[in-house]
Amino acid sequence: MTSSGETDVVILGSGMAGLAAALAADELGLRALVLEKASTLGGGTVHSYGLIWVGQNHLAQAAGYRDARDEVVAYLRYLAGGNVDDGRLAAFVDCSPEALKFFEKCGVGFRVTRGVTDHYYGQAPGSHAAGRTIEADLIPGSDLGDWRERVATPDVPWFVTAEEQVAWGGILTAFPVGTPTWFANAGVWTCAARDWA
Repeated sequence: MTSSGETDVVILGSGMAGLAAALAADELGLRALVLEKASTLGGGTVHSYGLIWVGQNHLAQAAGYRDARDEVVAYLRYLAGGNVDDGRLAAFVDCSPEALKFFEKCGVGFRVTRGVTDHYYGQAPGSHAAGRTIEADLIPGSDLGDWRERVATPDVPWFVTAEEQVAWGGILTAFPVGTPTWFANAGVWTCAARDWA
């Protein structure tokens, strides 16, 4: 596929970040061009469940989960191990809830992913058992029309939500409540703790 003419924004890659940037540019009235070297769209996000971490988000609040800015900051500082830029940290903490709302207004549906805790839950200051992990709502492939064949298929089950995988005995369910658990996600080993029965 080729493009001709002028563009306002050139985006490299069609993963979550690239397509989010293209959508944001379009919403601002800019013409975006997404360049992807692979034969299909999706980038690395396709192979990583596509989960999003957003502290103090409105979806969690609506579901009854409480969160506070100082807890979000304490948790992220812990994860950073003291190697953090305060300006970038503040920008992420303060802007990510607004970005989530922005993309919802663009038509992207999201949900809180129950059953997925913050990493090191119970050990890391400010960590929470639920409410900060978000996933996009599933859409039928048929809604994509001719674009369906241009979208990469993930290596993980793509026909159920991450929450359903947890509930059905998938992700992080083989260990007792509160147990720090190491698991592989797209080849990266991560530690988390299970907090549901």
